[in-house]
Amino acid sequence: MRLSPFSIITVFVALMIIGLAFVPRLGIQLHPQAELPALRVSFTWTDTPAIQVEREVTSKIESALSTIIGIEEISSVSSFGMGSVDIKVGRRVNLEMLRFKVSSSIRRLFPSFPQGVSYPSVELIRAAGRQTPLLTYNIVAPVPTQTISQYMEQFVFPNLAQIRGLDEVNLFGANPLEYQVVYNTQKLELWNISVQDLRESIQAYFGNHFLGFALANEQDNGYAGKIPVSLRAGNISGEPMWEKIPLANRSGRIIYLTDVASVRLVETVPLSYFRVNGKTTLLLVIEAARGVNQISLSDQIRYTLDGLQQQMPEGWQMILTYDDTQFIRTDLQRAGTRMLISFGVLMLFVMLVTRNARYLLMIFITMVANLLLAVTWYYFLGIEIHLYSLAGITLSLGIIIDNCIVMIEHLRSHGNKKVFVAILAATLTTVGSLSVIFLLGHEQQLMLRDFAGVVLVNLLLSVGIAWFFIPALFVQFKMKQRQTPKVLVSARRV
Repeated sequence: MRLSPFSIITVFVALMIIGLAFVPRLGIQLHPQAELPALRVSFTWTDTPAIQVEREVTSKIESALSTIIGIEEISSVSSFGMGSVDIKVGRRVNLEMLRFKVSSSIRRLFPSFPQGVSYPSVELIRAAGRQTPLLTYNIVAPVPTQTISQYMEQFVFPNLAQIRGLDEVNLFGANPLEYQVVYNTQKLELWNISVQDLRESIQAYFGNHFLGFALANEQDNGYAGKIPVSLRAGNISGEPMWEKIPLANRSGRIIYLTDVASVRLVETVPLSYFRVNGKTTLLLVIEAARGVNQISLSDQIRYTLDGLQQQMPEGWQMILTYDDTQFIRTDLQRAGTRMLISFGVLMLFVMLVTRNARYLLMIFITMVANLLLAVTWYYFLGIEIHLYSLAGITLSLGIIIDNCIVMIEHLRSHGNKKVFVAILAATLTTVGSLSVIFLLGHEQQLMLRDFAGVVLVNLLLSVGIAWFFIPALFVQFKMKQRQTPKVLVSARRV
């Protein structure tokens, strides 16, 4: 069954509308956000020299992780007050399963770390781009930091959690709470209890001893595999029951902690102070998830926080200090302007050569159709819009226009589509040149993946448009074929 030109145009218009609907759903950011098959374990140890960090923490982590199958390379950095261990793995290794194994090793190793070492975090390493937050706010209020933190967790964080596309929301600067045990020296002497006994009793109550692994049954737990088993004492959930911590047995009487000491919950001693106009200030950091439209997400977050600002107590402020979408908007606008200038120059050249408004309109429509149809493929293939992909679109514009002009000129001159084979061969040659990307390193491949995907989609769609859409437009626009001058040959008898 052969479709009429009008039917072909109708199908393409429907596909263009579908592509237009997918435009707001595309992921938009400044740089690629591909993730390498690598992990990073990082920790802090306040006011500790680098050599001590290396000997007592970093080297232990490296030794524990070196026994895990699937890790190709381990590198570490130890500096004053902090350290990190980078893990590179093979391409075929299940990264989530490896992350679970690393986290399990860290969990077993953590009790052996010196006091003051933070619990190490395990995170994925991105391939490229600035790893900066989406938005940062200064929270200014004339109250203690813990009061600000509790207010944010109770009223602000639940509203932000309802916004789709957020990855993390962190609040920095609040002094953490700690329990202070103030003991009475006279009572300790009365019951013959030393400070060491007091310390050991509290550690035994809150201790967590790793016993090994147990095999889990998938039918019972929904998970089949090894699960760590630990032994804990005391109250597992809720507030610690200080009055239930036994210290000693004297003449049949059990001496509890509250008999010789008092416990109070207070803020830790701050290491630094940050104030704005004499008011306590905390830092709110908001990070976007991968593959989301960061421009629309930023607008939604700012609108939500502006509404919450009106409900805050008097004297409280949320001051926007950083918006990463400002750089995104500026750079994308600059790249888009260059793309439009490139397209405008090409169209001007066509106009000067052909001096035909229908000819120019046909090329413009085919270009718009090509880009809108490509948007649908961008969405389903997971291609994100950033500086590299915009460069790919700009690069492919010239080749797309060439394919359009070649097909239109052949239809005007010969009235058939036999030139399609030449267009297909030239396009496939250009597509084949992108194979050089596979000769680069894995990190470079991840950075250029969207660039190659954009060029590939645009060029292959231009071939389909040259075969179907352009001939249909040629008929509907009633473009006239160029008259080929007839050559008269006369024979004279000599």
